[in-house]
Amino acid sequence: MANKGMQGIVLDKFDQEVRIRIFRNNTCEDCDCVLKDACDPDTPLQGRRGMFDIFGDRSALELNAINRAQAEVGDRIVVRIKDERSLVKGSFLVYMLPGILFLAGLFGGGWLATHSFGVTGDGEILAQLGGGILMLVLSFLFAKILLLSKGTEAFIPEVTDILRRAEPDQAAG
Repeated sequence: MANKGMQGIVLDKFDQEVRIRIFRNNTCEDCDCVLKDACDPDTPLQGRRGMFDIFGDRSALELNAINRAQAEVGDRIVVRIKDERSLVKGSFLVYMLPGILFLAGLFGGGWLATHSFGVTGDGEILAQLGGGILMLVLSFLFAKILLLSKGTEAFIPEVTDILRRAEPDQAAG
């Protein structure tokens, strides 16, 4: 099954980019605009109620995308990422690798402190913590260097299709 991309609404337009609101669930599928608040660019993003509101609706996300389809403000669009494999690799690089290396640093720091230096007790705990933090920092530096060397273009979303043009009165604002 081919990836259809994510659907969203154009909120603002810049030179070659647009600010879009992406719907995380199937809000736009088979929509006859019953949910007018979900598609109105002037309505504040759902879920931005307060700093400690963990139960808020997180069905939408705002981000910038390259405007390949020449979309205008208020248009309903389709957004795709060039290479989804790069997205999975990037997610692993940013989320999984630091966690794995942090744990390796914890165990390695404790082992090194105990077996090489004969440190036990609080010194061993500090060595574990130091090893974990060191490996965490190194994993983020590795990710930064790798992204700088390979570029981030594969991770930038692109507006590829326009599903429905905005009515002139919807786009004004």
